Amino acid sequence: MFLTVILSLLSVIIIILSYILVKTGKASDKTQSAVILCGFAVQLIAVIASFFAGNGFTAMSIAVMAADLFIGLPKILYGKITNKKIICFIENNKKWLTGIAAGTAAVLLFEAFICNFGAFNLIMPSSPNEMILPLSRATVNGSANSSDVISVNSGETVSIEFNNVNYQIKNIYIDIESENSIGGTVRIYNSDETSKDMRNVSNLEYINGNESSKYIVCSYFGETGNIKFEVSAQDNSVVTVKGISVNKPIPFDFSWLRFFIILGFVLFAVTIALCPYMKISCGQSKTFKLSAAAVTLVFVSAAVCLLAIRGDMIFSLFDHPDTNQMNKELVDAFEAGQVSLLETPSQDMLNLENPYDLSERSAAGVSYPWDHLFFDGKYYSYYGIGTVLTLFLPYHMITGKYFPSLWATFIYSIIGIIFLSLAYCAFMKRLFPKIPNRTAVSGLVIVQASSFVWYCITIGNFYELAQVSGFAFLIAGMYFLLRSGVVGEGKISRPNICVATILLSIAVLCRAALALYCIVSLLFIYAGVKKIVKTSANPTFKANKKPVITFLLAALIPFALIGSVQMIYNYLRFGSILDFGISYTLTIYDYQHIQFHLPLVFIAIINYLFTVPKVSSVFPFVTSNYDSLSVNGYYFLAGFSSAGIIFRAIPVLGYIFGGKAYKRSNNPNRRLAAVIIVSGCILVPLIQMAMIWEYGYTPRYAVDFAWQMIFGAFAVLFSLYGKINSTNKRIIDKIFLISAIVSVIINFALIYEFVLDYGNSLGGIPMDIRSDMVSFGRLFEFWNIM
Repeated sequence: MFLTVILSLLSVIIIILSYILVKTGKASDKTQSAVILCGFAVQLIAVIASFFAGNGFTAMSIAVMAADLFIGLPKILYGKITNKKIICFIENNKKWLTGIAAGTAAVLLFEAFICNFGAFNLIMPSSPNEMILPLSRATVNGSANSSDVISVNSGETVSIEFNNVNYQIKNIYIDIESENSIGGTVRIYNSDETSKDMRNVSNLEYINGNESSKYIVCSYFGETGNIKFEVSAQDNSVVTVKGISVNKPIPFDFSWLRFFIILGFVLFAVTIALCPYMKISCGQSKTFKLSAAAVTLVFVSAAVCLLAIRGDMIFSLFDHPDTNQMNKELVDAFEAGQVSLLETPSQDMLNLENPYDLSERSAAGVSYPWDHLFFDGKYYSYYGIGTVLTLFLPYHMITGKYFPSLWATFIYSIIGIIFLSLAYCAFMKRLFPKIPNRTAVSGLVIVQASSFVWYCITIGNFYELAQVSGFAFLIAGMYFLLRSGVVGEGKISRPNICVATILLSIAVLCRAALALYCIVSLLFIYAGVKKIVKTSANPTFKANKKPVITFLLAALIPFALIGSVQMIYNYLRFGSILDFGISYTLTIYDYQHIQFHLPLVFIAIINYLFTVPKVSSVFPFVTSNYDSLSVNGYYFLAGFSSAGIIFRAIPVLGYIFGGKAYKRSNNPNRRLAAVIIVSGCILVPLIQMAMIWEYGYTPRYAVDFAWQMIFGAFAVLFSLYGKINSTNKRIIDKIFLISAIVSVIINFALIYEFVLDYGNSLGGIPMDIRSDMVSFGRLFEFWNIM
């Protein structure tokens, strides 16, 4: 084992040394090839030696051999290639290909030596041998024990103590399993040469089904005298200890999953930074489109994983759907020809003095549907009817079945993710075609990772469904709005503007809060009218009355028709076209008596925009840091996950340069562009954040405004991009690259934390999948066995 590691390190040093010798002029290319082959030979010996020794380090030696090949083989093969096209391709992409080879080799060596550092804990010839601590000789809870297996029952804690061990302990292995839990913690107390009294200086956190988690590397002083293990069982769980060993060699574990995840980040960074195709303007090649498609596929795959976390139950939902007020109760009501729900209030409910007071409802013990509207003796749904009209009602009328809420949430999320990429591509092509691919692709990664749609997919209740359906229709409307040619390059397209306003209107039917963006879209329509007039042969409104009127009809009729549906729906329920019914909600408190307090507004604004996430050595390394601002008043919290958008999407700070971008702009419509950015990307998001005070904080609300804020900041930075020197352009390129990587890490770390908490607190995720999630995290906490 020791020899295998030494030979592996030596082979890497030899090959790297060959490059240093050539660079310093101390060796020729021919000599370098010979030295590289020597390095290969050394590593081949290491592979053969580890294979026949059967010491478990064969995988490590093969990984190092692969790294050696990535480092040295390109140099040897390059001189052998005679095909001119291949030679030309290599010469044009030399830095990029070298970066790919070096990056892959670095990740292989990182996986082999760093991620598995604990496996080298006992490789020295002088390392102590393995010793088994027989459970039959242990003192259990102060009494002698004769059993080889110790069981800990629900809610109990058992102490397992070994006296006079008098042995140097480098690591500990506990063969332990627990039923009906994902794992647990064993507290370890020991005395050593610095203290006769036992101290708790180490803990082993094990995961069911994860063998690596049963090891812990120890840094004790000298020989251990006495050692005690405290094993606890959670409620409704039984823990079984089958054996304890010290100095048991930790197996080498090459994780392909960890390798490919780290490699993905490295190759993304190398490609963005060094690939020549990434230097080309995004509006001049197909590279941006292909890159955008690849990025979108990755994020769609992430969405699939978030759905799959729910386990096998997702496949049974079409036969046994998860029904709620949106996918069943409203469907049944509409098919019955009414806007009130079929369920009627009990007489006890009708007799309450104030049915909107939760405490009064609880005291009376009345039965009622949670988060429904109660008005004039009937129940209604507060949530939008967009999904009912576009999916649930047609599906039920055709099949006679109810469409599952979880799957609907997933489908609308996928639609939103795809259209977010399409809208971003249209945004770049129409408005900023000269931005290099590297910056444009990094921007897409940032906006996708920071869309907040990820908070909705796994849960998939009607709350999340309302968010993602509104998001899907809104971003799809934005895509067609940009395609319509009202801003940027290209001709005006009336079909596109019509489709855009239809989708924007449906977005409001899904989520009423999005109506503010329909108001902002009027500025785009105004821009279209100006463009029609200015680009005509006779640039006057009078001369272009007909094309302007046809454009306005195409743009505004959908607003009038679909908007009237919402107004009529409101009127039929509450007698007012502007009453959406929030005051009649049967929920945590009485909306009719809540009062506005400015400090409550700041809670949402601070947490959505500015909260600094916590950083730790425990996976996912970045965690939430929700701040209540110590406000003395009731504020509902429906999800603690919090980190400011300025950290999730660092380029949002680009708004700081808004004034400079406006002054340097030579766009004749810069005033209108500034009004659109300020209103749609700053004011409306701030208004939406301010409105959240009466609903309480939850991260999913940011689905309504996050991508808009990011688009606006991009517009500011990209407007400046063409007005700055090459040095500052390179700085922006690097900032976007770093921000893209940071954005993925922070957002998905917080999503991991949020989803795992949902599984642990509400039981919405099967226990075996939660164990797999914790095991996934342990892959990146390799220092736990260092």
